[in-house]
Amino acid sequence: MLTPIQIIEKLNSYVFHDMPVASIEFSTDTSTKFVLNLLLCNEINNDYEKLKLTFQGIQNLETDPIILTPHSDLEVYSFNYSFDSIFHCDMMLLIGIGEPSLSIKLSCDAVEINN
Repeated sequence: MLTPIQIIEKLNSYVFHDMPVASIEFSTDTSTKFVLNLLLCNEINNDYEKLKLTFQGIQNLETDPIILTPHSDLEVYSFNYSFDSIFHCDMMLLIGIGEPSLSIKLSCDAVEINN
């Protein structure tokens, strides 16, 4: 398991801008989790690779209203994060041309990064 410093360093290795969102999941089975499944552009292979961010032990999660249409096309516009005994994350997702953006602010105990 990575330390909080290692998690921040790993997050710093990604550019969270214009990154397509494959799916968003919420889970409250054993604890409250928020999962963001992203697609990383691999320019060498001209393909996408999966990146899964799991925010575990949610202490607080706030979002703007989520308005999706058949033409919605989610992508990460920005993602800011910090750690001071818990993780604090603030992300902005774009929903599509002419659609409102979606702001997500959360505090959690751990962030798991899988790709």
